[in-house]
Amino acid sequence: MVNKKFCTNCGSKVSSTTKFCKECGDELIVEKSKIATQTITPKIPESQNELKLLIIIKQYFKGDISLLKSYFFIALPSQFISRVIVGVFPIVEPVMIPIVIFISIGLWRSAGNYIKKTKGHRKFWGYLAKVIAAANIIIIFNIISYYLF
Repeated sequence: MVNKKFCTNCGSKVSSTTKFCKECGDELIVEKSKIATQTITPKIPESQNELKLLIIIKQYFKGDISLLKSYFFIALPSQFISRVIVGVFPIVEPVMIPIVIFISIGLWRSAGNYIKKTKGHRKFWGYLAKVIAAANIIIIFNIISYYLF
């Protein structure tokens, strides 16, 4: 026995296996359980530029970007921009905290890799970058304590 259903356009009886109504030719919509048909797909970057940006962010956080690029092209400009934003909109300061922490961690790791690879008196720059990253973290803890107490 074939289950019967009705066309939503003309109301005539149609078979449950039919895709089009024999009377009006309207396409029949077969509703399935939303839970059974719902699939979860991971977010895939929409463009190559977005993918490249994600790779750069990952490399920076791991310390794989050179100290020079880490400091002058990422840490220094982002610190400047975040301070300008906080100066104009002080209410966003708590939002900037994770960003500054992320930047400081990336700078710290880049400095560590620089110190490992460098010999002699040039290691000074790696240690200086670590001092700057540590100072940023201390400033962040002061800001957090300001909001908590």
